[in-house]
Amino acid sequence: MGKLKELGIIAGEDYIGVGVGAVIVDKQGRILLGLRSGMVRNDVGKWDCPGGGGTPQEPLVKAIVRECQEEVDIMVHVGLRLPYIEQFTDNQHWISCAFLCEISSGIPKIMEPHKCVQLEWFTLDQAQTLPLTDTTSEIIRQLQELFRDTTPHFLAEA
Repeated sequence: MGKLKELGIIAGEDYIGVGVGAVIVDKQGRILLGLRSGMVRNDVGKWDCPGGGGTPQEPLVKAIVRECQEEVDIMVHVGLRLPYIEQFTDNQHWISCAFLCEISSGIPKIMEPHKCVQLEWFTLDQAQTLPLTDTTSEIIRQLQELFRDTTPHFLAEA
């Protein structure tokens, strides 16, 4: 993607961007969310799942693992893929794929303070009351439906 950036070609604006999100679930069924800083280009002050853009020739699962290492310094085991989310905002078009994940090693910590200023664990009910990015709001809705009668837990590999 470096060559595209050098040419001024921007994912989501000049072509449909592909994003990945890690829905990291702990043993209590809570999910990890990060509060977006004032230095990001959109959704300032909203809570979001760790994730980002995929790169050419990178499988989505590898992108999730990479993003979790880069953003919160953990290794994850990737499981169930949730339904994709199509998002249109600020002249951008993104397709986002979120996966349920569990931590296989490490303790989450902020690695990109220019993007994220706080990390917290939330139940789905708590998360629903937060200012969320549109994508994370849709992820929470999907999880509420998926786990309507039970606590979220890590599911078998996709």
